[in-house]
Amino acid sequence: MPQNKKCEQCHAHKALTKFKPRKFDTSRGKKGEPLGICATCAEKKAARKRKARALEVDSEAATEDAHNRHAYTDLGEKQLADLLDLLTELTEPLHVQARVDVSQIAAQNQDQRKHKEKIPRGIKPRDSRRGERFACGGWLHLVLSDKTDIIELRLSHGQAHLPYVDILLPEEWRAYIAANARDHMAGQIWRHIVRVEDERRRETSKSPIPFRAKAVYYHWLLACRKDWKLHPNPVVSAQRFLEQHGDQYHLKLINLEGEPGTEAVAFYVEDFVQGWAAHTQELAMDSTWNTNGGNFELFATIADANGSGVPLAFMFIRTSDGATMGAKQRMLERFLTALRDLGIQPEFTLTDKDWSEINAMRAVWPKAKHQLCFWHALHALKQRLCKNKDTPAPYDAVAAKEEFPFIDVEFVPKAQQENPLSPQEG
Repeated sequence: MPQNKKCEQCHAHKALTKFKPRKFDTSRGKKGEPLGICATCAEKKAARKRKARALEVDSEAATEDAHNRHAYTDLGEKQLADLLDLLTELTEPLHVQARVDVSQIAAQNQDQRKHKEKIPRGIKPRDSRRGERFACGGWLHLVLSDKTDIIELRLSHGQAHLPYVDILLPEEWRAYIAANARDHMAGQIWRHIVRVEDERRRETSKSPIPFRAKAVYYHWLLACRKDWKLHPNPVVSAQRFLEQHGDQYHLKLINLEGEPGTEAVAFYVEDFVQGWAAHTQELAMDSTWNTNGGNFELFATIADANGSGVPLAFMFIRTSDGATMGAKQRMLERFLTALRDLGIQPEFTLTDKDWSEINAMRAVWPKAKHQLCFWHALHALKQRLCKNKDTPAPYDAVAAKEEFPFIDVEFVPKAQQENPLSPQEG
């Protein structure tokens, strides 16, 4: 067993007798084993801690003496709300004492919980800006008793705080949003507010706008939601909206027979279908994913019109774990069948490589020639060619020639030119 040990503090090699034993087990050693630093370094470390603690005690005592020397302004007895309003208006260093009546707090909190409007997930009613923080040298002293509802309060601020800024949306702009929400988007309303507030600031030297665009969007959403949220279930809400307001927007609801484990709502654009259904030669269908909070897929059908796309119909669909195999494809077939019954008879159909879309197109229009979307094909090709680390399967020129007669059988990829694959090996 070694008789010497290196101190981790002074890095000197000393006898084991110069190291104090551990008093209990730790992650660095067991009880009775020598410490990592020698006794001399351990004593110096303890002395530094004692000195630092003494300085802290002296500082605390000096601060308390300074507080005790202040002349406190007696605010008398006040309600808590009145006291808070008063304190928010003060920006200079202050030293006040008061007797606060808190008897109404419990009743007020209970009343707020009863009437508080539920806020949708992900939406905040106002901006939450974090205030500036700094060592103000202040303190708060409270004396409470179970015999009375009066709290003795003493408050001291050694430095002036920044003045409180109300970031709630002013009532003027709330009324403006409520009156214009149905005719203007939230961004348009926000730009109008910024323009007006900037003009006022130039004329009166006001401070910058304290509220933000999120507050405007929130109140715009509240005003609009009454028109389009007609039921807690999004599918039922959409169906009711189309039944009540579809004529206004030239939209017609498509009645679809449901499938177990699926929720769907579909509609078509009446003007576009009436004007272009008989002229549709190419019909494309694609879907979006993860674009809404309800996890609905949105399928859109678009007709080609002289090189431009004409949106004909849309379907929102959501499947659950209880959906049977092929449920989404059957819903797509019913959706496309409704379009066929409206007079849409394309010669060509286009989708990406989603087999539910491909099979639904083939089932509804078996005589139409189905093609993969050119953009999706190029995108898939670029992705595949970018994968340099994946080794592709050997190229069989004979098999390729049999499937595509225009291919030159003499062509062989460079990587296989030294060891070409023969038909027998394929």
